[in-house]
Amino acid sequence: MIHADPNAVASDRTRFPAKVGWLASCTLLVAIGAVTALVVRSNDGHLIYFADDPYIHMAIAKNLARHGVWGVTPYGFSSGSSSPLWTALLALAYLVGGVNEIAPLILNTLFGLLTVLLASHVSRSVGGGRASEVVVLAGVSLPVLFYTFYGMEPTLQFLLTVAFVHVAASALSHPGERIPVERLALLAGLATATRYEALALVGVVSVLFLIRREWRVALLVTLAALSPPAIVGLTGIAHGWHFLPTAVLFKSRLAYLTLGSLIRGEDPGYTGLSLPLAFLVAMAGAVLLSSIRRGRTRSAQTWWLAIFVLTSLAYAFVARLSPQPLRRYEAHLLVLGLIAVPGPSFELLSWLREKARIGPLLAKFAAVALALSGLGLFAAVGHVIVDRVVTGSGYIYQQQFQMARVVMKSFPGGTIALNDIGAVNFYSEPRLLDLAGLATKEVTDAMLAGSYDTDKIRSLAHDYNVDLVMVYREWFVGRAALPPEWKCLMTWRISKRLTGIGGDVVSFIVPNEEMARSTMEKLQKFSPELPRTVAVAECEG
Repeated sequence: MIHADPNAVASDRTRFPAKVGWLASCTLLVAIGAVTALVVRSNDGHLIYFADDPYIHMAIAKNLARHGVWGVTPYGFSSGSSSPLWTALLALAYLVGGVNEIAPLILNTLFGLLTVLLASHVSRSVGGGRASEVVVLAGVSLPVLFYTFYGMEPTLQFLLTVAFVHVAASALSHPGERIPVERLALLAGLATATRYEALALVGVVSVLFLIRREWRVALLVTLAALSPPAIVGLTGIAHGWHFLPTAVLFKSRLAYLTLGSLIRGEDPGYTGLSLPLAFLVAMAGAVLLSSIRRGRTRSAQTWWLAIFVLTSLAYAFVARLSPQPLRRYEAHLLVLGLIAVPGPSFELLSWLREKARIGPLLAKFAAVALALSGLGLFAAVGHVIVDRVVTGSGYIYQQQFQMARVVMKSFPGGTIALNDIGAVNFYSEPRLLDLAGLATKEVTDAMLAGSYDTDKIRSLAHDYNVDLVMVYREWFVGRAALPPEWKCLMTWRISKRLTGIGGDVVSFIVPNEEMARSTMEKLQKFSPELPRTVAVAECEG
């Protein structure tokens, strides 16, 4: 049983609507419907996600459902997914309802609504008053809305990590009572099966239980968390791949750190916390110290703060974070902070007001000013989110979706070399050379060994008998430049005002002159079918 915090301040919650969580969920559902309509209308009636990455999971799920193959293509295993539970859920949805684009949106909507309802429950159970609950629900709703249209696992990760921290904080705040170890172990296993990053969270919680001398709880929770990565890793090894999925190998700082680099103070994988997350961590740290000084060491609020701060610091050590906000790798930490910080912050402000003997009129004025500022910030962030979702989906529609169409129509059964592999392999089934390394082991091995260069690219294209290369040429420079003898035939250019969503120009290249004429004819025949926003040009020379 999850207990309410006996130290919670709940004097004014009785006057607040008891079903505020349901109200927030309904509002979120309306917002999801409205943004969906905008996305579909902006992309000629197609539901398009605003990144290519979700289509990688959709492609693996499609091939698992149709062919029983865990791979980006149906022709063989590939260890490209670091979210096995999400991919498995998609495959199950495809088995039941057929392969489609809407399944990720439905799953994300479901998990997002459950996250908001759980956030409401957590806010009430640990206290903080009605104002903090409104702030929590408003704050959590924004990343949920954004990542619902990402088409990947973040909303599921939100739900599982919030549930895990809630159960853990409640258990830690009630020493001497029975710990729901089975529930903790189940949530830990599901969380790491969703994203490997959850290992940092589980590790922090296990250490806290060890400090409390709960050896059995710490051991069982840790073993449960390690089981999904171990199963996936052993499966990868059995198929000739690495223990860790390629996405983890490339995006973990541990793959870049060496003893020498640490001694020299060099760390190419670290870019810092995003500003919103860094702000929440700083606030949480300050409020945590204040809570400890005021003797609230056994409060569930205090444990929430401690888990959030420690997990953020631990995660910053093992993951390649980005200072750019709204990156999915740290989004679960952002949600944890949005739940952990408001309640104790409002209580601290109330305590400071009493200490400073601020009059009721001034207090009401400050409350109104804070409320108006919060509404303005909420509206501004909401506008940015909707703009990024709708505009970003347009970029994918104009580039990757059209690339998939040209492969389906003009190069069926061909071998394609790509750097963005998702949409092309979801909508069609070419043979693939992944020049970015996620789904082609030879590229992965060469990158990890530091031997990925022009000669390697040339050799792999020859071995794979590549018919067409579709890439952002600016991604291949220096040692890993494309072979100079390859012939560029055509480019598709779109105008992008948002950063972080691929390049502006897709180049169509053939590895040898013999294929140039027939390939060019196919591309020219398809070009009139492109959206008018795509500028087509033949390559010079």
